[in-house]
Amino acid sequence: MFDELFIQAVKGIINKEMNATITIGTVTSVNSNVCDVDRNNLPELVDVRLNAVQDELESSLTIVPKIGSYVLCGIIEGKEEEAFVISTSEIEKIIIQFKGGDEKFEFSQAGLSVVLKSGKFDIKNEQEDLKGIISDLIDTINQLTVTTGTGPSGTPINAPAFVQIKQRLANLFN
Repeated sequence: MFDELFIQAVKGIINKEMNATITIGTVTSVNSNVCDVDRNNLPELVDVRLNAVQDELESSLTIVPKIGSYVLCGIIEGKEEEAFVISTSEIEKIIIQFKGGDEKFEFSQAGLSVVLKSGKFDIKNEQEDLKGIISDLIDTINQLTVTTGTGPSGTPINAPAFVQIKQRLANLFN
């Protein structure tokens, strides 16, 4: 069954009965929600869409290909200006936007986890998390004493301000 469908598809391409073409190339530039693709001995594809449409969307998932990576591009009805990225060999970043636009974030580094949940972030890698580092820094500053000619000083006079900053971290981080 699959063999027959494949043969029919190939015959359709040969007979130009199909209205879509798939081509491969190398990403030469990325700008906003489009990229340019070099196809060696074929004309360059310019402004290839990263999403199905180029409109501002309420919610979307955009996979941004890395410059120099290979991409498969679909061309609709033979119009190169209607090209779009189907898949990529390497990812520069992923942009996720949720309806309303309030919760949008990007993943752009291997090993880095950025999670947005209920309006708060978790930012961490395999060893550390940002909230923990900032919290530890504030705790360390609050314990700071300086040796003087009359003995060690007390805790910083602005220790309550550091406590408030630490409490504010809970408004931003999970």
